[in-house]
Amino acid sequence: MKKTITIILIFTIVLSCILGCSNSTTPNARDPVTLTMWHVYGSQTESPFNEIIDEFNLTVGKENGVIINVVSVTSSSAIDKALSASANGQPGAEDLPDLFTAYPRVTEIVGKDNLLSWDQYFTENELNMFTDTFLAEGYFDGKLLMIPIAKSTEAFFVNETLFNRFSQKTGVTIENLKTFEDIFDVAKMYYDWSNGHNFMQINDYYNYAYIGMKASGKEFIKNGQLQLDDEAFKKLWMPLAETAIYGGICLDDGYAAARWKTGMCSSSGRRSVCNQKHRRTKKLWSISICKMAY
Repeated sequence: MKKTITIILIFTIVLSCILGCSNSTTPNARDPVTLTMWHVYGSQTESPFNEIIDEFNLTVGKENGVIINVVSVTSSSAIDKALSASANGQPGAEDLPDLFTAYPRVTEIVGKDNLLSWDQYFTENELNMFTDTFLAEGYFDGKLLMIPIAKSTEAFFVNETLFNRFSQKTGVTIENLKTFEDIFDVAKMYYDWSNGHNFMQINDYYNYAYIGMKASGKEFIKNGQLQLDDEAFKKLWMPLAETAIYGGICLDDGYAAARWKTGMCSSSGRRSVCNQKHRRTKKLWSISICKMAY
């Protein structure tokens, strides 16, 4: 049922894109239209989203003359950079895709004038099916420029197999990981105890700053500008930077989950505790998820 709803939503979005971006008549099976798409679902593993798109192309899309061609599956940060390069006409950049998945922040990168306004393509009843707060993030200057198709949460995963060894020697427990201030202190302790191993990796620094500012009652972005001079941001960023310089935070590119899959990292998630220097192994890790507050 969920897959069917997803396919119907894809068709609605695709058809709206065609009608909004073209003066031609509605496509049909004899004269199909191909739309390019960039998305982030599956850059580390096989993509369930690609499977849904393949099913769409073979069913609803085929019947109505609409084919989606996924030309890029990558990370959010990579899509942001690629969209910026395309929008600004940088040498060697790809043309802007017809469809893409991204955070609302890309409206400033791509330019609002380059985005389709969905208002006229969805009825009020259809828009009411979305969660109000999610839908609100897609409005800019009174226009609905982004449709929410997914929402995630922040999680902090701990590899108990490795952490318990550290805990037995130092007395540090899960209770010492309730805030980021606590975690950064433990990260430095782990670096010293492990003779120079990283303790953790943060997959998305933007999310860290954005949510941290929200928790402080502040906005990370105002009038399209990052609030890097705000004291609330400095309070968030300085402990992180100091811990990274100390060596407690892994600063390599990519997601922590990628290292975990090769046996090089000890956990995965939006917030990940890792130890990148452990050798490859087939041993199963014991993973726990911690509750924490900003």
